[in-house]
Amino acid sequence: MWMLLGWFAHADVVEPGPICPPGSRSDSDHQGGFCAPTTCDGTCPDTTESCQRLGLCVVDSERACNGDAAPDCTFHHREAVGACEGPDDCAEGRCVVADRCAPSPSPAAASGGWGCAPGAALLVGGLPLTLLHRRRRRE
Repeated sequence: MWMLLGWFAHADVVEPGPICPPGSRSDSDHQGGFCAPTTCDGTCPDTTESCQRLGLCVVDSERACNGDAAPDCTFHHREAVGACEGPDDCAEGRCVVADRCAPSPSPAAASGGWGCAPGAALLVGGLPLTLLHRRRRRE
């Protein structure tokens, strides 16, 4: 009997959203995935993020509602399509600069460092030297 009821079941499949530029978050709706611009007022809910002044190329559009909505039903859609610093940086949309939640800069990136831990640098640089030293010992 339960198998006969299977044709009544309806499931909406919503694909995962895309990878987005800093200052936006991956989102999806019944028309697909997109990057939604974010804003903040000094704090961010995610502790790995901080509120930063960032520009995003933003496209605003009106989209048709899906499903059983009235035929003339539309909704406002706002999508971030890239990062920008000024008005001439966007091939699509317009550059909107605002306070946005984005990953906090790492101390190494802020100081201009490579971002590698000292152990990794020793491994990459020390391994060839060790091999060269062993080779010379054998000769």
